[in-house]
Amino acid sequence: MEQVRQLRNVAIVIYEQVEPLDFVGPFEVFIAGSNRGQDFREAFFSRRAPS
Repeated sequence: MEQVRQLRNVAIVIYEQVEPLDFVGPFEVFIAGSNRGQDFREAFFSRRAPS
């Protein structure tokens, strides 16, 4: 019998003056360590939209 996996939510918070590596790095770690994105659902959050 195959075990059903439940997705885990991951929030990556982006602050002002962020460098791309600050959020791309953690995102890639979750993708690589999660059966190619099938175990985690990543979401990016910031206080306001970039101008």
